[in-house]
Amino acid sequence: MRGEVRAGSVERVAVPLTAALQGFVTLMVSGAITADRIGQSLDDTVAVLLRGYAP
Repeated sequence: MRGEVRAGSVERVAVPLTAALQGFVTLMVSGAITADRIGQSLDDTVAVLLRGYAP
């Protein structure tokens, strides 16, 4: 992965990413994601989201 996203409006990328990360934080704060899993779970979440926006 080279850090690229497909062409398009910033909002079409930013809104879904922001919503997903806010959902991640909600799960973390509620305890659904335990402290020992936060780092790996966040890495996995970001990787899955960015692969979906690859060109």
